[in-house]
Amino acid sequence: MLMLIHGDNTGQSRNYYLEIRNKYKNQKLINGDKLTMTELVEAVEGDGLFSINEAVFVEQFLSKNKIGKDFDALLDYLNQEHEIAVILWESKEIDKKQIAKLKKATTKLFSYPKTLFQLLDAVQPHNGKNIINLFHQTLQTEAVELILFMLTKQVRILLALTDNGKTSPNPLLKGEGNDSIDEVKRIQSWQMGKLQKQAKLFSVAQLKYMHSKLYEFDLGYKTGGLAMPLESSLDFFFASI
Repeated sequence: MLMLIHGDNTGQSRNYYLEIRNKYKNQKLINGDKLTMTELVEAVEGDGLFSINEAVFVEQFLSKNKIGKDFDALLDYLNQEHEIAVILWESKEIDKKQIAKLKKATTKLFSYPKTLFQLLDAVQPHNGKNIINLFHQTLQTEAVELILFMLTKQVRILLALTDNGKTSPNPLLKGEGNDSIDEVKRIQSWQMGKLQKQAKLFSVAQLKYMHSKLYEFDLGYKTGGLAMPLESSLDFFFASI
């Protein structure tokens, strides 16, 4: 059996992956970004009389390897029939072209709901009613803590993309220009234009205030210092945007 577990909802995919790992007593865990054919064959077929695995778990093989002859050879071997289970785990969603190369793999995708990304895109001035609606739709499947985390990350990116983001007093935003935080460095080209347009809808002062309030919500939630439930706090916050 060959299985691929992947998706941008890393928390859920990782939990599912660990549940499967707990089912096997004799297993081999491999770091996929440094995987060699010798290591893979020994793990799958055994490297001795008393070292037979029931399952082999390979992490970050598809996302951390460059295409080439060695990579293709490993894919060919994975596509062969094996007596033991081989489970691949990736910390992001793998594109369909790569998945197609795993001809016999069962795939399990863990994605965030579309409403979460619609919510992040909807963060615009005078759009509170729409944001609140999307917020409560997303709450039906996702925890409020996750929504707060993603929202804070979005505002942090928007602030970093402004001309004055590099001069922010917030220690998370200090640095050299638009590359001052890791999230900006990882933005795809098709996303950059949309985020820059969204950032221009706000003043730097507005974005700093929003980031400060979200930080207060996070701290208050973790320490029990919020005056009202986090869901209600975010409702009022969205209404004020």
